[in-house]
Amino acid sequence: PAVPLRRLVVVADDFALSAGITRGVAAAYKEGIVTSASLLANAPRWEGAVSTARRLPRLKVGVHLSLVGGEPILDPVRVPSLAPQGGRFRESWRDFLPPWLAGRIDREEVRAEWRPQIGRVLASGLQPVHLDSHQHVHHFQKVWQVTADLTNRFGIKRMRCCKTINDALSKRGLGGMLLNNMAAAHFDLEKNFYTAGLRFTGNYSIEKIEKEL
Repeated sequence: PAVPLRRLVVVADDFALSAGITRGVAAAYKEGIVTSASLLANAPRWEGAVSTARRLPRLKVGVHLSLVGGEPILDPVRVPSLAPQGGRFRESWRDFLPPWLAGRIDREEVRAEWRPQIGRVLASGLQPVHLDSHQHVHHFQKVWQVTADLTNRFGIKRMRCCKTINDALSKRGLGGMLLNNMAAAHFDLEKNFYTAGLRFTGNYSIEKIEKEL
């Protein structure tokens, strides 16, 4: 039987996290491999990334929603369950997950913080085409519902599905409990079928890309 064609979309995450990452996104776009980038609205190099995106009009931009690393856009007093560490988010998803599952993080604070993150991208004049998140927290149990609600509120029709190509996450470990790939179907969103690279964050190589594809 004929093998169905797959479309590969290469998305650069963490756009605006550092000047080096922003330069890397621009270089990868100009060389033809990156077609989309996910922009961190609360990142320290925000203005430089927006300026770069404006010079690359065909680069599609999404919002890289953040609940870990860095600081909230809102006053930390308004989101105390999200920013308990001197006004900063928890450092990683590993620090976020236990209090989230224990019910110590307010879901409405997640919604309240993510609205201005999306709004900041829109106010810059860029039109986001998708939502995803820093360290993929948008697919944690119940967080995906907030994400999907926001896609409807802001008219964004795409949300990243975090199912890996080899289905590793959805069959063991975090997958069964945390990754809900029914979200997109339930909210009538467009989504990718698989995501490559989740297991190699910060350490992706040509060899690993070829193996996953």
